[in-house]
Amino acid sequence: APPILVLCQTNHALDQFLEGILAFEPRVVRVGGRSQSEALKEHNLAERLRVRKEERAGSRKTLLGNVHAHLKGSRERLSAAAKQSHRTWGGGLLSGLLLRGQRSFRGALAAALERLPEEGMAAWLGLPPAGEASLESVLAQPQMGPAATEACCDEADRAAYSGGGPAAAMESVPLVDRWALYNSLRAGAQTRAQAELVAALESYRLAAAAEQALEEAEALAVLRGAAVVGMTTTGAAKYQTLVRQLECRVIVFEEAAEVLEAHVLASLGKSTAQLLLIGDHQQLRPSAACHELALHYGLTVSLFERALNNNVPYVRLRTQRRMRPQISRLLSPIYPELIDHPSTFNRPAVVGLAHPAYFLTHQSPERTRGDLISPENPHEVEVLCCLAALLVGSGYAPAKITVLSAYVGQLIALRAGFAACGLDGLVLSTVDAYQGEENDIVLLSLVRSNSDGRLGFTAVDNRICVALSRARLGFYCACNLEMLTAGSELWRQVARHVADAGVSGAGLPLALGDASAMPPPS
Repeated sequence: APPILVLCQTNHALDQFLEGILAFEPRVVRVGGRSQSEALKEHNLAERLRVRKEERAGSRKTLLGNVHAHLKGSRERLSAAAKQSHRTWGGGLLSGLLLRGQRSFRGALAAALERLPEEGMAAWLGLPPAGEASLESVLAQPQMGPAATEACCDEADRAAYSGGGPAAAMESVPLVDRWALYNSLRAGAQTRAQAELVAALESYRLAAAAEQALEEAEALAVLRGAAVVGMTTTGAAKYQTLVRQLECRVIVFEEAAEVLEAHVLASLGKSTAQLLLIGDHQQLRPSAACHELALHYGLTVSLFERALNNNVPYVRLRTQRRMRPQISRLLSPIYPELIDHPSTFNRPAVVGLAHPAYFLTHQSPERTRGDLISPENPHEVEVLCCLAALLVGSGYAPAKITVLSAYVGQLIALRAGFAACGLDGLVLSTVDAYQGEENDIVLLSLVRSNSDGRLGFTAVDNRICVALSRARLGFYCACNLEMLTAGSELWRQVARHVADAGVSGAGLPLALGDASAMPPPS
């Protein structure tokens, strides 16, 4: 049976998905060279092809060697033809060697001119050393026809054979006729160079097609031996021929709510019998390059979301295993039926802090970065720098702490702030770029704080969902919560829970813990 095709939006998500499959199915092949997973290294298509090449029979090696040698020769021919075409069609003077090849141009004159370099050709045409303007005058002259060329060559032969030699042959041509003859020879050289370039290009195209056909046959043999084949949506477009020939009957899309509908449809073939879409339409939507299409034509509505809106049968997973309950409760307005898995209970407290989730509220205004037209909030930078320093000083490894920002401008300011504090190794990212990721502790900067009540990205429910759901052990958010609640119904619901739990304020409550509660040394 054909393999199951697994497609993901990002390389990281694909690695995670395939690593999970490896736990019960070893016949997995990962297509694409941007995997960061050590577990998938030997399952990569390129690695499988390398091993297959080493084990290949001698006759097969000879065939591939011949194809590669032919392609190399075609490439060299194409390169030489391109250089020749560039020289003959360029604006400079041509040497005599480049002018040879015209049938009517023969005898002693042809032999003499073939030996002339560019400088000698300039002298024969009566041009000064730096004679670009004069060369234009030469090129403006009409070309010499074949009959006149033959007559010119006959006259040069008589002069040469009368005892004058090559010099007499060259001097026998009047100056104006030299210009006309040069133009004729130049035009012939251009025609031959163009014809050779076309022929070399076609030869290279055929050789490249032969090599590609052999490589695809090799790859197809490897993929057909797998139970699961994984690639990104970009890879599915890049290797469309392979995907079609693979004729997978079952296609699984992870992160389907973040994939453009066109990408999903482009991956379906006539052999597709079942399409499984896995995702969360309440998190980030697909991103469209054209804002107008997204705004007026629903380009950012995924096939996943469209199917749900049209009552296509679905199954919802209700149990979460990432967040401790104090954090997952923040998402109750978004996921009212969410259940915490027992593994999330009794997780260790965040050392030095009284609450595992807290909102540090303020009224400090944002400002706009002139270079990016993106807002930043210096107060939130200062707060999160101090909090990160406290956590690292308490023993947490920097790699276990993620700092998220709703805006690129603030992300740049955070990087500068942490660098000034000597804090290295922290994970810094925008909210959008961190979808699908998680970490032990997440610090969030929402940035927006202005007198106009403009929330921007922070009013988008999908982004709020992503921002609140990345942390496993501790979640701390610096924001103007009063302004957020005034402009967003979702933020109002979150704020009510925060107020009931007593986990917001201008200061962050600290706690003293015993040594046994300390995290492992970083």
